[in-house]
Amino acid sequence: MSFATPAVEEKPDGAPEWMVSFADMITIMMSFFVIMFALATARNEGKKAAAMESIEYRFGPKWRPFVNPAWDSTRTSSPARAPAEAAGGWC
Repeated sequence: MSFATPAVEEKPDGAPEWMVSFADMITIMMSFFVIMFALATARNEGKKAAAMESIEYRFGPKWRPFVNPAWDSTRTSSPARAPAEAAGGWC
């Protein structure tokens, strides 16, 4: 009587593609809710206004990440710093 060894199935290394995109989506959603919670519980109106200004700048139509300010004469602020950061940061 001979016993045959079962064939070992080769599995690819790493995580499946759906798991990577799911993890990205969950990370983005968590970041969104952390920002919403921080804005909802902010007691200092100055910090809240600075945070809103920075969010509006980064997600609004004025932010152009791959444009050199020397090429664009309509730009008024530095591309590397948001208005709140240019005003002294969050603290």
